[in-house]
Amino acid sequence: MGENTEKNNDNTINNMKNLDEEVLEWHKKVLEDKRKHKENGHNFNIFELFENELNIGIQEGHHSKLIKYLLDANASHGQGNQFLMKFLESIGIKADKSDTWSVKTEYKDADIVLKRVHLESIIIIENKSNGAPDQPNQLYGYWYHIIYNKTKEHDPNFYEQHKDRYRIIYLVPNSDKKYENDAIVKPKNCDKDLPDIIPMSIETLTYDDFIQKWLSACIKILPKTNCRVRDYLIQYKTFCNQFYKKMNNALLQQTIDSFGTLKKWSALVELINNNNEIQERWWKKLQQEVSQREIKELDANWTFKLFNPCYIQWYIKGEKDNTLIIYWGRDVLKVNILGALDAAKVNKLIKEKGSQFDIIKQSFNKIDGWDARTIAQENGDFNFDFIHDGKFTNIGILAWYAGNKTEKLASQLINKVRKLQTTEITKLFKEINAECTKK
Repeated sequence: MGENTEKNNDNTINNMKNLDEEVLEWHKKVLEDKRKHKENGHNFNIFELFENELNIGIQEGHHSKLIKYLLDANASHGQGNQFLMKFLESIGIKADKSDTWSVKTEYKDADIVLKRVHLESIIIIENKSNGAPDQPNQLYGYWYHIIYNKTKEHDPNFYEQHKDRYRIIYLVPNSDKKYENDAIVKPKNCDKDLPDIIPMSIETLTYDDFIQKWLSACIKILPKTNCRVRDYLIQYKTFCNQFYKKMNNALLQQTIDSFGTLKKWSALVELINNNNEIQERWWKKLQQEVSQREIKELDANWTFKLFNPCYIQWYIKGEKDNTLIIYWGRDVLKVNILGALDAAKVNKLIKEKGSQFDIIKQSFNKIDGWDARTIAQENGDFNFDFIHDGKFTNIGILAWYAGNKTEKLASQLINKVRKLQTTEITKLFKEINAECTKK
């Protein structure tokens, strides 16, 4: 008995010594890294500085502009079309250095569009850097408005034979993100003679592989003396790599850390079993909070209507509730054309008076979708100092905020709605209702 106790004590002492040695070794590495950082600043990253110190998160629109900047031969990086040529080479497109390419962001709502003038070529890049969901008919719409309107071709064989001239690239964080089937189907109001599914293949490329390799290739071709652009490329490459690792691992690790006991895990299982009912109650709580405020605060020109526990619609007082409305449902805010209006007339009116009606779209923080009956739509754009800020694609997580940070979420939602209820926009709503109501 005494021998066993003595052995156990010896083992404990040895284990403690080993742990001390491991901690000491780790501490030496930390100190060495600090010394190197002081000398060469390898841990400094301007993009992380923006995020961590200035609270300026790098969103999808920012990534699109950063990539566009590198692809633009006339940009201030001074490398002409070298980065563009490396990009084209990486996707298997042959191009001459003398070719003239234009590069635009937000061209007809597509994130990045590259066009070659002679030997007409069009490359569309749909950037999903931050994991935003696809909108119905989104990729089909890009093909139709940007490629088909130029080629007038809808035969799949044409696009297969001309893959070196026409491409649609789906740029995602990693291989886990796939485009959704309804993004490639034809919208209902499109030409009946066109195919039901987009007649060209969608090429998926990733930030954690393709963008890393492309940026590495760009770094290699820089003159050795060009330290500034090299540092920019290295920092952006590092930021992308770390950013997507954080995106993939942060929530999973939080979950693992939070349920370290059987009691907590059992509680989680019980929550999962009642998940839908709990979410419905949280959404109902938010709906009631917004309703109570709107009864007191809503402008006299407007009224609102509740239906189900998760939806609210605002419309012009004295008019039908199925005309032009502001609609909220869970993570979605949009301006909708309902059944009492002739959608074709509405869209024609908006097209004819484009600049006048642009203010409606400009009132959204971002545009995530549209269709024949939706002027503009915004998804998941709420902020709680959390990893999902501005991009709540998981409705279950947003539901938690609806039930537990109700007042804050209600304030954000009402502020968004108020931007769509200004005097100028109210007049536009009334004009659309007056001119486009079905006879």
